[in-house]
Amino acid sequence: MEERTTVTLDGSDSSDSDGAVTSYIWSQIPNGAPSVTIAGAGSDQATFQAPEVTADTVLEFELRVVDNSGGTNTDRVRVTVTNVQPISQVLGIAIIGLGESILATDSKTVTIRGVSESDIGIERVSYRNLTNNTSGDAIGTAEWSAEIMLVEGENQLRFSVLAVDGNTATNETRGCFITT
Repeated sequence: MEERTTVTLDGSDSSDSDGAVTSYIWSQIPNGAPSVTIAGAGSDQATFQAPEVTADTVLEFELRVVDNSGGTNTDRVRVTVTNVQPISQVLGIAIIGLGESILATDSKTVTIRGVSESDIGIERVSYRNLTNNTSGDAIGTAEWSAEIMLVEGENQLRFSVLAVDGNTATNETRGCFITT
């Protein structure tokens, strides 16, 4: 079961060969795993919210049934809670000085600076000059810079940030870079 999902513990197949099951008692067996609250612990079907875990984690539960004569029986079940890779909710990239004309030197290489943001972490920031088909990775992630080779005239640049979950955000600019 994935973390942060509702899990059902089902003891409805419990039976008593010489009478009837009169009560059910679900409990969690302490095993170093996170504790959970069992809803409906006194019924044949109980539920709990799978906890958030940093690695796959086994939770163990016991069902104790009591029959109409006071006899008891127990059974255990293990539930593996699967760690799910986080998904970025906040992801963005901005170019500092976007919209300004930049005059390149004879080398026609300029340094572009920017900032990027992600709530789960940034793997890399990359750029591509769509005009001359050059690309590369910027230096840094949250605050970054890139040395970019320009061509004479208008240049179309695309900057992308890649979060650790594989999601990307892109910022594209055209015509604000001039070379001499």
